[in-house]
Amino acid sequence: MAQCNHGNPYLTAPDAVILSLPECQAGSGRHKCAVCAYNEGLLAADGKDHEGTLEECPNGVSAPQDMLRALPTEQGGLQRHRCAYTAYRKGLEDGQIQQVIKEFEQASHNIDRTEALAMQKVRIGQQYFRRELLKHWNNKCPITGITDTTLLRASHIKPWSKCNDDHERLSVFNGILLSPLFDTAFDAGLITFNDKGEHLLSDKLSARAIHLLNLSAHNSIQFYDRHFPFLEWHRQYLFH
Repeated sequence: MAQCNHGNPYLTAPDAVILSLPECQAGSGRHKCAVCAYNEGLLAADGKDHEGTLEECPNGVSAPQDMLRALPTEQGGLQRHRCAYTAYRKGLEDGQIQQVIKEFEQASHNIDRTEALAMQKVRIGQQYFRRELLKHWNNKCPITGITDTTLLRASHIKPWSKCNDDHERLSVFNGILLSPLFDTAFDAGLITFNDKGEHLLSDKLSARAIHLLNLSAHNSIQFYDRHFPFLEWHRQYLFH
């Protein structure tokens, strides 16, 4: 864990998060401690959000102006001096996932380990997962543009049963909101996507099925770096 570089021993952020952030850009007001920004994002996800105008960095990521003003100016080693906006956004994303896991654990902690009750726990988790996926994809299938939520399915990229822990099972980055036809094809490994959001088709799809899917009529999907490990798993283990 990377520690805050202005002397607060209680603030840390995962090394992988800090190292993945883009270099600082633009004016000195944007060169703030990324660890602090990450923790501000965690607080925002917990409902302690900042008021005020959002400000956008050259990387296209926005953060509250009052959060940026409150951060200490950069000090110390280069690896911690990354874009505060992106650090804030990653903290917010991690905090939202942690909140979902917390709600899920609170709702399911009294469920026993019997098979029937274990299935009940899965259903609870799927409900939380679907709720977060609807928000992430703005209640719309990114392939077809369908916005009728009764026709949208919360599709895991890496299936629930294959996930290592609840963080993977409930992560919004392990899911795509799809209409039923594409959900079925995706779950069966008949279609998948590369990191650019471009579709890949299985050789097992018939010409008729490819025609009905009509993927050439749709734009590519906008994925983020946290989707990539799950997409790689899907391409390696499910797609055929």
